[in-house]
Amino acid sequence: MKKLPSVMVACVVLLGFSNMVRGEMIAHAITGVTANAGAYADHPNPGNGSPLAAADGRGLALAASGSFAGQYVHDEAWENDWQAGAQYMTDGSNRNWFLMDLGSTYSNLDEAWVWNARSGGSIRGSKNVDVYFSTSPADIPGTNTGFDFSTAEGWTHLTNLDISQAVGNNTPVDTKIDLSSINSARYLALVINSNWGSNTSTGPASGRMGLAEVQITATAVPEPTSMISLSALGVICLLAFARRNRR
Repeated sequence: MKKLPSVMVACVVLLGFSNMVRGEMIAHAITGVTANAGAYADHPNPGNGSPLAAADGRGLALAASGSFAGQYVHDEAWENDWQAGAQYMTDGSNRNWFLMDLGSTYSNLDEAWVWNARSGGSIRGSKNVDVYFSTSPADIPGTNTGFDFSTAEGWTHLTNLDISQAVGNNTPVDTKIDLSSINSARYLALVINSNWGSNTSTGPASGRMGLAEVQITATAVPEPTSMISLSALGVICLLAFARRNRR
């Protein structure tokens, strides 16, 4: 069997890295999404229980059998979700937010698939949320900081809705949020106003708010600007291979 030239092997590896994802991803989900939050209860990114854990597919699996066969389900492991103190919903600190960076600007967003928090009891899951989006905001919040999306420059309010309560571990998506009316966005934020338990920090379960997983789907490819680097990489690989064959 003829071996692939080393330059072609390198190209395959590089192009493969450009599409790597950490966890299980649903069909048409945008890969490479990063996440941040106004507070975290367990670990900072990229550790277990961090904001990123609720955006990179950790804990998701395609059910092969049972009543949910063929559907993506999420486990209840704390390592695979994000939770923070429930007091941030009511103490005026504006730390009750979860922010996703899609990595590039999209004009073809479809839905946000939300699996609500399950670990430690489903009453920790987020209930009422406000959804905001932005393409190039003047201000982007940092981890563990307060931020008011309603007054920040460059952010647009999309909708207010309730996210369904999780019905247990290894169960399908709880809520799908329609994003199709967004003309253009790179950032999506969920501001959590209440959970499915108490709005205070009293009690081991009611004292948390959180999400298990949020995945964003698009109807087609990303904006051309996000494809330039990948295309350039392909051209460089082809030129290198052609030059090698002329020697």
